[in-house]
Amino acid sequence: MVRSRFVPADRRGIQPTGRQEREERTSTFAVAFVFKGIVEQVDANAKRVTVTNENIPGWQNYKKMTYKVDNPEVLKTVKRGDRVTAKVYEGDFKVLYDLRVVPPEDTPVVLPKKQWQ
Repeated sequence: MVRSRFVPADRRGIQPTGRQEREERTSTFAVAFVFKGIVEQVDANAKRVTVTNENIPGWQNYKKMTYKVDNPEVLKTVKRGDRVTAKVYEGDFKVLYDLRVVPPEDTPVVLPKKQWQ
């Protein structure tokens, strides 16, 4: 977990740039988590990606969910089956920040075993 204190640009008397505005939006969430998962579907038109993520203690359990991405350009390089990592923030369950594809050995994803009844 990463805790950060951030003073928005407008409180410092500086006009924010697009990147600063994005950082300010993400900084409103106090705790950052490392998100790891496998891409199930990419919808570049809707600027969304469906990912099955591994358990993230303190944020979210194993789950297949559709997320927005902070940088839609990354969706041009992401495809189904890719292992990805991103940043997620406490209280924000809709957006993946700094999404990137990583080699399989860097992102072991352990999904729960199905229990048959």
